[in-house]
Amino acid sequence: MAMAPVSLLLLSLIPLFGTAVLAEENRINGLPPFCGNYECPTYQVLKRYNTFELRRYDGANWVTTQLEADMFGLGIMKSFKRLFNYISGENVAGISIKMSVPVRAIVPLHDPSINATMSFFVPTSVGNPPAPKDPSLHLENYPPASYYVR
Repeated sequence: MAMAPVSLLLLSLIPLFGTAVLAEENRINGLPPFCGNYECPTYQVLKRYNTFELRRYDGANWVTTQLEADMFGLGIMKSFKRLFNYISGENVAGISIKMSVPVRAIVPLHDPSINATMSFFVPTSVGNPPAPKDPSLHLENYPPASYYVR
């Protein structure tokens, strides 16, 4: 079964100053500088090119919801709020989970109003993430994978 092309948009809700710094250099507490004080997915640089890198990301857990589309952009806030409630303790374990980066949005190229999603990275320090209470949220486990990153 062929997958429909999608565009992957990574949103960070913190200022991203100095993102051009090579991530393998100047790591802060073992994390790339663009993560700030937030936990983010871990990776190893496999190869550096002039304007991009090939990275091998470790497996990661994400909590995901449908990205609501509307004319005024309020759907993004609604989707974000559902995810934020999950990390604020609205999960079956009732635990708070520290905010992490990035916030991920996946939007199909052909019809952005269908199957668009927003996700929060679940920090690895959480271990086995608790199930969401909100039925519009679900957990996803992504296996290790390689990506070209600019």
